[in-house]
Amino acid sequence: AAVEDTAPAAPSVPDSFDVTEGTSVSVDARCSGTVVTSQANMMRVVVKGGETSMTPVQRENRRQQFLKAVARAREAGKMADVDKLEARLEEPGPYELLCVVRALLKKINQRVLVGDGVEVSSIDWVDNRAMIDSVHARRSRLVDPPVANVDHALLVFSLEKPPLEAKQLTRFLVSMEATGVPFTLVLNKCDLVSKEAMADWEARLESWGYRPRFVSVATGEGVDELEAELATG
Repeated sequence: AAVEDTAPAAPSVPDSFDVTEGTSVSVDARCSGTVVTSQANMMRVVVKGGETSMTPVQRENRRQQFLKAVARAREAGKMADVDKLEARLEEPGPYELLCVVRALLKKINQRVLVGDGVEVSSIDWVDNRAMIDSVHARRSRLVDPPVANVDHALLVFSLEKPPLEAKQLTRFLVSMEATGVPFTLVLNKCDLVSKEAMADWEARLESWGYRPRFVSVATGEGVDELEAELATG
């Protein structure tokens, strides 16, 4: 859902950090990340970290924020906090940030979805907060649930409890085909139906051009084979 205007303000941080004499690192050095969860008006964004995902300026920005936090904690005599901050400073990533969305994105009707690649700024590395500035171009998008950049989807139905209905299944198959996202059709609770019923569904679906995978999450039947198939692409 779109972020409301009542969203909490983005975390504020100082305008710059001294690194060496005559140089500074802007707090607005941008980082790229991926939205992993969305709840109410906040989103969790993961930044991979490391030399391949963050520039030297971005890494130095993070380091300076932690050094200043360490200095404040040490000055206050909070040595336990000093130890925790110094340990976090050495973490190579990935880093998880709790983010608000820039109001401009709402004004231009740019939704931010789970799975979106985003640019974040105003990062407070110590408190793990930031602001989402922009959204990268999407490779794909699902409507229900609203998820972006899906490489492969699982369309899962129960064979029993509740019983599988051809009309409902057809509607979802048509919807998935319209997205253009590759998917695997999985029929769960195969332990609750007869071999004959499974064979009937397999024949019907193959006549439609689909090869269903039969599994039982309760007993584990077919689960390992499905995981192996998905792992190999």
